[in-house]
Amino acid sequence: MAGKSGLRFDRVALHFVDRLRRALRDDVPTGATLLLTCTAPIRQSSKTAAALEATVRRALSGKRPAAELRASVEGNDVRARLVSTAVRGSPNVLGFVHNPDVDAAGILAVAEAVLEALAAKSSR
Repeated sequence: MAGKSGLRFDRVALHFVDRLRRALRDDVPTGATLLLTCTAPIRQSSKTAAALEATVRRALSGKRPAAELRASVEGNDVRARLVSTAVRGSPNVLGFVHNPDVDAAGILAVAEAVLEALAAKSSR
């Protein structure tokens, strides 16, 4: 199923997402989750991750953090969306690496819907 979804789970993608998760977790406001997408292939993962971390930190640093970000980082199309979460213990950074032919907006929409469903279930 992973192959058909267009999501990437190779070593570079997993390491890239883990680095972003660890680097950005303290920058995400309480009660929110940062959803990230990045197109593959990631040719320079360390350089791309560092540039993406800086871009996201700038977007989150204002008094009113940007709700959505679209950028090209080191040749990779990136999207980030900050969503409210009411699920205790949910991760505050979720990242996805995907093939270029996959709609990043769809990935973000599905991830947001799953978080909303979990919040609804936990509130019962």
